[in-house]
Amino acid sequence: MRTAAFSIPGNQPASQSTDLDFLLPESVKVAVLVCSHCLVSFAENKLCLRLLSRIQIFDLAALLCLESNPLDPVSLQHRVLNLSYLLVTGMLNGYGVAVAAAAGVGLKVNSFAAMPCWAVGQTVTTMAGQNLGAGDTGRAEETAKSGLRLALLVTAASILAVQLFTAQIIGLFNTDPEVVREGVFYLRVCCSFNSLVYAVMYTFDSFATGAGDSLFAMLNAMLHSVVMRLSLSWLLSVPLGLGFAGLCWGECLSPLLPFVFGILYFRSGRWRRKRLVS
Repeated sequence: MRTAAFSIPGNQPASQSTDLDFLLPESVKVAVLVCSHCLVSFAENKLCLRLLSRIQIFDLAALLCLESNPLDPVSLQHRVLNLSYLLVTGMLNGYGVAVAAAAGVGLKVNSFAAMPCWAVGQTVTTMAGQNLGAGDTGRAEETAKSGLRLALLVTAASILAVQLFTAQIIGLFNTDPEVVREGVFYLRVCCSFNSLVYAVMYTFDSFATGAGDSLFAMLNAMLHSVVMRLSLSWLLSVPLGLGFAGLCWGECLSPLLPFVFGILYFRSGRWRRKRLVS
């Protein structure tokens, strides 16, 4: 069986990875990446920030290769999401070292704040599949609603913590005033109300995956990652001349349309007609 070409800084080389890597949930993989980067940042401080974008690109490129079936909608969804982050990172790097460093830290913090939502989403996927497989659509619907409430609760708590201690969080990685200023702006915009909107979108996408409609989840995720995030970021930053602020607002507004489609999908009841097995 093929082994995963994936390694964490400071751990064993990729050649010594085992097939167990493929059994880890995506949230665990991302959690390990973020925690390892945070530890390196504490140890290396300014040197780490200069290397941050390269490390991030390496890890995201590695994530693109983790899935064994590249044509599976869930695998393709992850690949497109990671690719969109790579492209946005490339745009951010064009606005100078301070912006690149601040956005790199901001992205790590934003991802860390979203992890509880991702964990809830994966739970919704599992429970929805079990309930629909048993023919209990009522319980599956309640699973989605309960998961949505929990996702909103934990996401709101994460947002509150980040907004209350934004400068202090950025200061853990770098005390340069310019980096802190740009990082605070990034988190003020990108870890605000949009995170609640994203939590709703992600919960319903996860529910659709559990219901066997991974194609909808993939298309909605691509709408968020490509059509909305990349298009809005480019439109606001380049043609409208907002620069770094435009990239931040493009990231902030990107979940709005997928949020609407996620709600419409759930309310339509289309998932009730999906057959999990033939």
